[in-house]
Amino acid sequence: TAANIVQLNAEGVNLALRTDGKSVARREEIAQITTQLTNKFNTAMNELSAKGSGSFPQFRSSELDRTNTEYLFYRPVLYRQGSSQEYVRGIVLVKVSTVKLIQSVDSARRTIVYTSVIIALVAIIIGAVGSFLVASIIVKPIRKLAAHVAVIGETADKTKLNGRDIEITSHDEIGQLGETVNEMTHGLVKAAQDEKLLMDGKVVQQTFLPLLTGKEGGKETIAQLNENKVQCFGYYEGASGVSGDYFDYRKLDSRWYVLIKCDASGHGVPAALIMTVVATLFRKYFESWSYTKNGTQINVLVAQINDFIESLGIKGKFATIIICLFDTETGDVYMCNAGDNIVHIYDSTAHKQKTLTLLETPAAGPLPSFMVNMKGGFRVEKTSLLRGDVLFLYTDGIEEATRKFRDGSFNVTKCREPGMKEGDTHGNHKVGQESEQLEPERIKAIIEAVFAGTEYTLEKYHNPIPGEDLKFDFTTCRGTIEEAIIALVSVEKVFRMYKDTNVTAADTVRVDKKIDAFLHEHFSRYDYYCGAKKDDAASSNYLEYMFLKEDEQLDDLTLLAVRRP
Repeated sequence: TAANIVQLNAEGVNLALRTDGKSVARREEIAQITTQLTNKFNTAMNELSAKGSGSFPQFRSSELDRTNTEYLFYRPVLYRQGSSQEYVRGIVLVKVSTVKLIQSVDSARRTIVYTSVIIALVAIIIGAVGSFLVASIIVKPIRKLAAHVAVIGETADKTKLNGRDIEITSHDEIGQLGETVNEMTHGLVKAAQDEKLLMDGKVVQQTFLPLLTGKEGGKETIAQLNENKVQCFGYYEGASGVSGDYFDYRKLDSRWYVLIKCDASGHGVPAALIMTVVATLFRKYFESWSYTKNGTQINVLVAQINDFIESLGIKGKFATIIICLFDTETGDVYMCNAGDNIVHIYDSTAHKQKTLTLLETPAAGPLPSFMVNMKGGFRVEKTSLLRGDVLFLYTDGIEEATRKFRDGSFNVTKCREPGMKEGDTHGNHKVGQESEQLEPERIKAIIEAVFAGTEYTLEKYHNPIPGEDLKFDFTTCRGTIEEAIIALVSVEKVFRMYKDTNVTAADTVRVDKKIDAFLHEHFSRYDYYCGAKKDDAASSNYLEYMFLKEDEQLDDLTLLAVRRP
């Protein structure tokens, strides 16, 4: 190719001075061919030069060698000169050091790492600050709620929570929770206010009963009268704030005493209103009583009470009543009842309690007296007390005290006595029932054990603690009517108590201090059931057993015992 270029250049030189058309055309053709051949030759030379280029040691751009930092790059210089056949005109040598390149790469890498670390730290800080702010927005109201709930729990008098709402401005779930807590607080305040009204009503109701007055001026749970001719002892514990149970005893003169026991139907304010009616009429009648003027015709008072309650027109409300007029000289007891015809007398000679059934009469209230008179009316009956005999008057709250059956896990269960089918009688209950009552048989046995000074063992059907020995040692009792009454209410309390495996200090049972003292002296399992206790915040008459539960007291406990000394 180079020879052709030389040859064509020589021919072009020869034609340079010729001006004829043919020569001019040939020169142009030679110039064009020469240009093409020159370009082709130069391309070939460049390719050869590139193939002959390199470095020592070999440099790889994809892998930076940190061991060899000095490189010698070489490239041959090829070009054509005239008609010479030698094309290699020289070699270009360049010595290069990669130290600064490596330093630059390392510096760039460090910069990237530092920048990444700083960005990461900034991101973490921003995230932490953001999380803290978000957490504060969420947690602060929750802490506020928790503190408010703690205040609610620690405030014994819930009426003091009136107006102490929690303010949460958010409208999310936490705000809704705050509104719920406020509604709950309002409910607690309302319930506490209602309870306070009931307790105020209970205080008023207790003024109708002959209960003793305590050191702080409040009424106790007992009534007591000790005279040469008669001894009386009563106990009252309502199941709710106010109730319909009522008893009283009064000395009419040096010879005569009168007793009354009343149980108005239902609970709460309606029952208490009926009870106050009975108490008012009873007191009014005997204010001016004399044997000469009135004799033993206490049926007149029963009829008056009946007609007054009936005239009120309160549907479904009535009162069972028994009034006893006691002649302390002869021991005669004149009795008139309205729907309460069962009387219990402890025979001090036979050392047994016997039951006296009076004539059946309707309760006071449902029917006017003229209709009752069509079937004989309210009649006066007589019995006699020998010296030492005790007349017991009590409402059905003691006999019908109820406890639930529980299995070994203390879950409520039904009677499934082996070998018996549904409806069969098992002791004092039927198969398929889930509870039992204290029953008259137990009451009779307790009274006789107290007066005899013997032991009494309380047996619970389907007791979650198999073989439990609930023993009451009455051998130290003196046989007083006070001991008999307190023994009954104490056994009734134990009858309903239970201590499951999940009890906590928050599980408490409110108990009369007189009952606690009696149990401490006579109950064999006192330490197990009653060992942990604290004073009751609401009344000095009570204390609370901790780590203990009880079945609900369904009815009032009203008991009165009268002994002829």
